[in-house]
Amino acid sequence: NIYLYAIADELEGVIERDELIRQAAMKLGISVSDSEVDEELKDYDSPVSDVFRDVVRSQLLISKLRDGYFEHEVPVSAGQRHMMAMFLESESQAMEVSDKLEAGEDFAELAGELSLESISQTEKGDLGWRPKDVLTMVLGTSVPVEYAFGAEVGVLSQPIYDETQSKDVGYWIISVVEKKEETEQARVYAILLGSEEEAQQVKDRMEAGEDFAALAKELSQHAESKESGGDLGWVSPGTMSSAFEDFVFNPELEMSRFSEVIRDEETMTRGGYWLVKVLGKDDNREIGEDDRDLLKGKALEGWILALWGDPDNEVISYLDDEMKRWAADKAYEGL
Repeated sequence: NIYLYAIADELEGVIERDELIRQAAMKLGISVSDSEVDEELKDYDSPVSDVFRDVVRSQLLISKLRDGYFEHEVPVSAGQRHMMAMFLESESQAMEVSDKLEAGEDFAELAGELSLESISQTEKGDLGWRPKDVLTMVLGTSVPVEYAFGAEVGVLSQPIYDETQSKDVGYWIISVVEKKEETEQARVYAILLGSEEEAQQVKDRMEAGEDFAALAKELSQHAESKESGGDLGWVSPGTMSSAFEDFVFNPELEMSRFSEVIRDEETMTRGGYWLVKVLGKDDNREIGEDDRDLLKGKALEGWILALWGDPDNEVISYLDDEMKRWAADKAYEGL
């Protein structure tokens, strides 16, 4: 039950956070009564514990804060852009797609087929009318959004580099130096890169005599092996992606030779290039309800983080390690 001990520490933090929220909400004149908790629990057939009632009370309080207090903290209208965007793995691919768009091919069709960011791929590039903060939350990056809010309507951007945006594709260069037949393990060295173009450039540098370990330390996006110069140690079947293992555990594999560039759609990497086109601009457009909900949630989250980070808000815990172990043991007995 070591896991329960860890959970006990996490729950202590949740209790402290909820108490901070409760006290701060009371200063705003917001609270949740026993009757409101009873109403929320009226459809429960079996009795509920005091702990569960406290959880429900906290959830109701969060809802009241978000939909009451923060309802008035979020504006009704704001500057918005109707934005089209797609995220591509390399500058050369982005330039190739840009040429297709300039030649008249459809942005939505290409974004749906090629974009490596999930929202822009699902929406076929069309992110609709959105405020700046909402677009940043939806995409998880400010890079294309900052461009869009300073761009001319109807003009396709040049490729815009975004080093932090993640994508579900990567490219390996791999070498297997030894195998253990009895355990089916392989001793592997590898570099993981963010684009086929970059991977081929690294392969060319290796073939020109540059040191593999130095290149791995400089460029590899595989966190577990980067600092060791691409040394993954002994790799067992079932621990890596299909593309990786198809190469490593191939019985015909020649030892100590580096692979060609291997595309892997099960491994996440960072970095790529946005293409953006602004279809419309409005500096005072009414914000949709879904977007206001996102903004209220962001404002509430910021408020809670400020409470937690304020040194004047001190929460004194009277739970020592022995008490937490006792609580964890009691919970374990009830499983």
